[in-house]
Amino acid sequence: MALTGIESNYNAYAMQKNRTANKTEAKEQQTPANRTASDYNLYLQKTYDCVKNGNVSISGAYLGKCANDPEEAKKLEENLSLFKDIYARGYKSAQRAAAANGGTLTYYSETWSIDDNGNISAVVHTTSKSPNKSKESGQADWLKKLQEKKKEEQLAEKKKTEKKQAKREQEEHLAKMRAKRKEESKAFQSHEIKVKGSNIQDLTEKIIKAVSNLDNTPITEMAGLDIKI
Repeated sequence: MALTGIESNYNAYAMQKNRTANKTEAKEQQTPANRTASDYNLYLQKTYDCVKNGNVSISGAYLGKCANDPEEAKKLEENLSLFKDIYARGYKSAQRAAAANGGTLTYYSETWSIDDNGNISAVVHTTSKSPNKSKESGQADWLKKLQEKKKEEQLAEKKKTEKKQAKREQEEHLAKMRAKRKEESKAFQSHEIKVKGSNIQDLTEKIIKAVSNLDNTPITEMAGLDIKI
């Protein structure tokens, strides 16, 4: 009986010790002491895919600040947790913009850059494809016109001036065909949009607004707005 009592007391002591150790460990995890920027960056890469995949880059100075400042780290991680949703909303908006212009979105990327003070800048790239025009229709028109020109040449083969006119018309037609093929080669249009927001909601709204206003003109668009998050 005495041995059983000692064992029971020991087990109770061990359980209390484990609970104390677990509380201490949990506290250390919440407020890590002397954690380096490199340690914190490794943690972020394991926890957030956007950091692991390079979609979000964070300055070393800001990582160092967040490493031992729980409040700053909380703000950073709240923003990182929203990246996936903001990316999806931007992508959908770009899709709708491409469809509204009669095309198809073929590429979308969004990256964030966080500076030494925690300011977030977003860069969005999109590529859309214009609807294909019927090549067969163009070839049929070209063959029809070529046959007509050939008939005209046969009828006027004895007239030198008429032959020269037919040749000139044929050259003009070929030039139009080359210009048409050149236009079709410009079906893919890329855009670059640079956006900053005063907070994460502002950043989201500006990204969606920017990609929603894209058109199919072959230019690079930049919407720069200095803000802090």
